Amino acid sequence: MIDDIHHKMLLTGIIGATATRDEGGHHGVLDPVAEMRQAGDRLAPRPATLDGKVVAYVDGWGHRCDDGRFEMYALMAELKRLLEERFQVGGSVWYKKPNIAKPVPQELLARVVQEADVIVNGECI
Repeated sequence: MIDDIHHKMLLTGIIGATATRDEGGHHGVLDPVAEMRQAGDRLAPRPATLDGKVVAYVDGWGHRCDDGRFEMYALMAELKRLLEERFQVGGSVWYKKPNIAKPVPQELLARVVQEADVIVNGECI
């Protein structure tokens, strides 16, 4: 039997499966298939250093300010601060994705690729 914590983890995607709960409160797991990939599969080549590189941050969440503007999501802002502390980055640009649930639109991606050497797309804990 799945407890409530695991049920919430399943529903929010923390565990790679889909959960259900019937009217009687019974839990079930549907399609518990995880696709394993080889390490490094489909990842872009990594630079040896970020020194002198322009880093683009593509942020799905963002943070709405009191005046209605969007700023960088707090976790991504902290990542930016840490990278700037550890490296002599050549600059940074920030973009908010129009929709967190969808891939970066091709027009935005083309713009980011033109402006940056390295792209941070999203964040996770």
